Amino acid sequence: MIFEQDDHSFSLRATSLQNIEKLYSGLWLVLVAVHETPPHIALISDGNYYSLSARKVDNGTQGERFVHTIERKHVPTIFICIENNNIIASPDSYRDEAIYISATLQNMYKVIEPLKNTETTCLSPIKEFFADCYSPQFLHVNYVFELLAIAEQQGLLKECVSIFCDDSNSNLITLPKYTMGQIRNKIHEITLQIPSINKNGSDKHYVNASKVSTLIWGGITIGFAVSAPLFDNLVQAVNIIGSLFYGTILGVFIVAFFFKFVKGRAVFIAAIISEAIILSLFSADKITSYLGIQPIGVVSKIAYLWYNPIGVILVVGFSCLFALFYPKERKVFS
Repeated sequence: MIFEQDDHSFSLRATSLQNIEKLYSGLWLVLVAVHETPPHIALISDGNYYSLSARKVDNGTQGERFVHTIERKHVPTIFICIENNNIIASPDSYRDEAIYISATLQNMYKVIEPLKNTETTCLSPIKEFFADCYSPQFLHVNYVFELLAIAEQQGLLKECVSIFCDDSNSNLITLPKYTMGQIRNKIHEITLQIPSINKNGSDKHYVNASKVSTLIWGGITIGFAVSAPLFDNLVQAVNIIGSLFYGTILGVFIVAFFFKFVKGRAVFIAAIISEAIILSLFSADKITSYLGIQPIGVVSKIAYLWYNPIGVILVVGFSCLFALFYPKERKVFS
């Protein structure tokens, strides 16, 4: 028996995932970020990832990319292999059940939109899929533990594997049950974090937004034009302004390609501090020149092209240093 439950929790008997390649064949029910309540629910079918969240809809995206993200972010995740040889409907136009399952999932997920403050949850398309392919009984479930209970009764659960669930005891992973209120609160919380664009605004709203955007970019353009006479020529102006930012950006790319142990938070903080130092050096040089103050040391004598390698060194150095304080990061898929 893979699944069991009581009044307050449900448990899955899982083994540690040893071979990632096995996830790219067959049908898998995925419980993502099980350290959170409620977890996110998704599907992987023959290596394709299907997920409905408040941020986006994944309709057959590469499952390999999703699994690699799980690995990189150390997200505790459970994968449950579902029997796909006894589906209740498989038209003759499909060669086998796997092709029929993939086609059914794609048709379901292509007509849905990201979650909002409605009755829809990430489980909604999944229970519809189970109802269409296995039993109408699945259509009445509201929680993943209800779905798993029916799947266990019908012998649909083949195997259960986990990744980064280190706190499990004797391969038995126990998760708390949750309510619809907790689901709605989680969706609402995530929705508030997503930058939104008003798609139903009035004409006056869009006209005012366009005016503000034009004003901002016009101010930036005028500011650049006013400061251009301070430089010898336009090429020098572009090179100086670019040198203030190129090094930091290049440093971020170098960290991403060659320093895999450094996570996003560490490199973000490093980039902010490095850019502040570069701007401070440039400002110190201009202020001392304008006031006629004798430069102290060599700080204010740095040629602007040197800001590029300095920015790279600062970003890489600070990123590696801050990585000691942020060794692991987790990302919740919701």
